[in-house]
Amino acid sequence: MARWRSERPRDAEQVVGGRGEVRGGTRLCPDTSFVSRSDPLTLSGTGTGMRAWRAAREQAASSSLLAELPRRAAVRPSVRRALVPGLVGLLVVFVATGAAVRAMRGDAPPRRYDPKRVPTDGALPVGYWVWEAIERDGEETLRITDADLNARVGPDGWEGCPDRFVCTRHGIRSLAIGPTGAFHYSANVFTSSDFQHHGSLAGDDARISRRFSCAHPQWRSTPHVTASIRCHHKGDRLRVAVDPAVRGGGWPFTERDTGAWWTFRAVSRAAYYDRVLLRLCQPVRGHACDPLCYSTALVTEHPAP
Repeated sequence: MARWRSERPRDAEQVVGGRGEVRGGTRLCPDTSFVSRSDPLTLSGTGTGMRAWRAAREQAASSSLLAELPRRAAVRPSVRRALVPGLVGLLVVFVATGAAVRAMRGDAPPRRYDPKRVPTDGALPVGYWVWEAIERDGEETLRITDADLNARVGPDGWEGCPDRFVCTRHGIRSLAIGPTGAFHYSANVFTSSDFQHHGSLAGDDARISRRFSCAHPQWRSTPHVTASIRCHHKGDRLRVAVDPAVRGGGWPFTERDTGAWWTFRAVSRAAYYDRVLLRLCQPVRGHACDPLCYSTALVTEHPAP
């Protein structure tokens, strides 16, 4: 029986072709069909013995697979039987969950989303408002007419207006309340400097998230404070409780019974932005005017035409 020669080359070895040749000069027997898989030499795939060995290995693997098929086929029914209870349980849980959700919803209509529809809180006094009267302890102490809102330049305008200042007779206080609760309060003092408070309104609570002035851009903050408001809304009139001690552009509204009230009347959106809301931007070095000084959608998502 053919055997390997006992001598092996010291340099790298590689069987070449089917002739049993090895680099380095050492020769192997050409028939290598008896070589085991654990042989340390690296054989090429063109030798006669290698082809025979590969054929034998493939035949053995095929025989092993054929012998294993009946056993695999016998396992599958048992697996299916084991899975059936689990699938049935999941189906029962799914159906029960759906029934519970429908029971909680009751007869509620199907939920639909319309991006063009704006939700409205019917309790909110939605609209644009300008002050009309000041009341103290049940008596009206001041009446603000429509003519009093006219802005005039001093000293030829309203009495006491400084030279080249823009003034209104009693100043202006205005409110804007949007359908989704957006809220804006502006106080224009006698000389028309504005102090504006922007935020949202929910019930009797106003959340102030932004304060700014167009006439004095350095007066700006983001307080994020909540203040309560006490008001009565009837038709085109809105009465709001105020603190008489608050002057100028401070936050005047209160939930306390101070005996002082401001009465606001409703105005159109056009009148609010064109006449009521005075915003005279006066930027200074290092302080640009707030972007809301130019907004015509303070309490709405989209400006009306």
